[in-house]
Amino acid sequence: MRSIILLTACIIATTCVQAQIGMVPTPRIDTLQWRITTRVFVSPTGSDSADGSQQRPLRTFDAALKAIPFPETGDVYAEIVMMEGTYRQRCVQIIDQFTNGRARKNISVRGLGTVVLDGKGLVFSGTDGIVTLRGSHIAIRNIHTMRGPCAGISVLGPATDVLIDSSSIDTCVSHGLYFYKVDRGMISHSWAREAAGSDIGKPGRAFGSAIKLLYCSNIIVRGCRSEHNWGEGIGVNRVERCIVEDCLVSDNFAIGIYLDMAAVTVIRNNRIYYDPKDRSHWAADAPAPGVGICNELHCAFNTSCDAFNVGVDDCRYLCQGLGCDFKVRMTDSCFVYNNVIVHSGAGLDVFELFNIDCYRTVEFTHNTVVGGGGVSRSALLWINLAMLIRDVSMLVANNLFLQDDGSAAAGGMMCRFNDNDLTPVLSRIELANNAWNRTPDCPLGGPSPRVINAPISVFDTSMVDMLDPRRGTVDYGTGAPISYVTTDIYGRPRGARPTIGAMEGGTAAGVRSVASAAVGLRPQPAGDHVEVVVEGPSDVVIVNTQGEVVGSYRADMPFRIDCTLYPPGIYLVHMVSGPYQRTECLCIIR
Repeated sequence: MRSIILLTACIIATTCVQAQIGMVPTPRIDTLQWRITTRVFVSPTGSDSADGSQQRPLRTFDAALKAIPFPETGDVYAEIVMMEGTYRQRCVQIIDQFTNGRARKNISVRGLGTVVLDGKGLVFSGTDGIVTLRGSHIAIRNIHTMRGPCAGISVLGPATDVLIDSSSIDTCVSHGLYFYKVDRGMISHSWAREAAGSDIGKPGRAFGSAIKLLYCSNIIVRGCRSEHNWGEGIGVNRVERCIVEDCLVSDNFAIGIYLDMAAVTVIRNNRIYYDPKDRSHWAADAPAPGVGICNELHCAFNTSCDAFNVGVDDCRYLCQGLGCDFKVRMTDSCFVYNNVIVHSGAGLDVFELFNIDCYRTVEFTHNTVVGGGGVSRSALLWINLAMLIRDVSMLVANNLFLQDDGSAAAGGMMCRFNDNDLTPVLSRIELANNAWNRTPDCPLGGPSPRVINAPISVFDTSMVDMLDPRRGTVDYGTGAPISYVTTDIYGRPRGARPTIGAMEGGTAAGVRSVASAAVGLRPQPAGDHVEVVVEGPSDVVIVNTQGEVVGSYRADMPFRIDCTLYPPGIYLVHMVSGPYQRTECLCIIR
């Protein structure tokens, strides 16, 4: 009866949360009353005595800021356009350059061509990046930084409606792409590598995240890559209402995607992997977890503080004590589904650092977790709640757990679970319709585990592609429908009895008829951009109504096309993705 009550509560909470997630808005940039009215151009070969036009660009970002006057009151929306080349300067808007009395400068930055900001030889600290902006209704597009002595690209709030798009970080000491106190923000189609590189090799080192969200709300991270970083791949810290989707996260020092006191958060359609042949960024003798959930930014970080529940059933707490008096919201309503996680130290790692933790409505569903890194200190599922717990409700359902022979031989486990005596939580964790290729060796409850015959030898990261059910005939089984998981990782519709794991369809023949649904365009009609959804190595060709090829692209994951490069009108887009082809009509309007 208790499990039925728990599952019913999860379904009710899920319905409510899905309504909230559907309301996560995209940022409003350069539209209506926030339209950019001033553009100033900068070039590595420009002069600060020029007028800032495209024909006579300025040389420095600081000069471009000064060329944009404050209004008498209210807001001005302006854009600094950086022309192609390599810059050895910072693009930092300090607080006095953002606000002057009741007047504010909201500055966007856009690169033309290949724009690189090289931080070698620059000296600064704190949370500032090579690019640091403030304000609202602003965008950072096509900017690439390298060798940052602190962060890479930072937006420091309070700020609303912020976009970072098609930008990158290559080596920095602190966070790579950083949102602080941002509401309604998006980081899209950007990447970070070798970020968070402070004190490498030092025991007990503090580290940041390649993509970092802190004290934010209504955030979308979409189509990004986070690879070979010295901290978390994507860190979601004290954030409410967030979606992380369609990202590639690999070979990072710490947890791939880390939820720390995150509420109303969806992690879906991501690929997370660690290459056992490349241990250069491992923290110890095992790869980091794929998805980690914890309450690290907790009252107890200040040992003089205590946590008191405020009487609302959503994990909100009041921190009180010497030097603290504030409210926090612990882990609440987190949904992790349709992810492929390969060779992680744990596919899902839910753990506890302090007493009085709250984990309310955490759901891990329709994920494919494989490998183990070939080491003993690994587990495909790891739930460690060994201290005093106030509230826990978890659902682990319709997942596929496949351990490779190398990890099994090294002593790796299928799952680990640590409960406690004072407030045992096992009864509040629901397991249903998961499939394992070895009998799970931990005392989790629920029905008897489904053990399938799916042996896997030692393999490398190419297993991400091999797990596509079109490439094999292993029947992983089916599970009960989950209301919010309507498609698989490729966007294919889920059946009435959905396939276990992240990919729909149990055999090659069974999925081929719907595979073309994984290839397509969105939104339609398109404005400034269109998302191209592909799976694996793909070729995309754009043809106009005269039959002329006007654009071609090659990609191995979903990507974005800048529609401002094409006149408004009707086009045909032909997509070839693996063995599948699709041609769609694209309508561009502005």
